[in-house]
Amino acid sequence: MINASAMRYYGDEQKDMLIESTPARTPSFTHTLCAQWEACANQATAYGVRVSTARLARIRTRWWL
Repeated sequence: MINASAMRYYGDEQKDMLIESTPARTPSFTHTLCAQWEACANQATAYGVRVSTARLARIRTRWWL
């Protein structure tokens, strides 16, 4: 199963590099929502289903520079 989540899992961290093992520093609504969403999807592993989570985010750039 492919589970799509969001980068907001990590909270509102804009300047730091974020990787999969980075803990959420500021628990917020979006963090709680993403964490619960992923926990529900991961319940499929009890039935032998492999779960892959993609934490997606838009990329901000100054394309005009």
